[in-house]
Amino acid sequence: MASLFLWFEMLIKLMLGILLFLAGVLFIISFFKSIYQSIYQKQPFLKIFYADFRKRLTKMIDVIF
Repeated sequence: MASLFLWFEMLIKLMLGILLFLAGVLFIISFFKSIYQSIYQKQPFLKIFYADFRKRLTKMIDVIF
């Protein structure tokens, strides 16, 4: 019984790790895309970054759940 609990615990940790990794990748993509747009399109960086990251994160959550 204890081994079954440990297996579920490891599975949950693996799933959380994958989700954190994907969120990190989305963060990096949004960060560099926002830098590009703020330099070449003369728009405010934080406004673009927040909107793009929120859009990508909600899309990822919708796909997963």
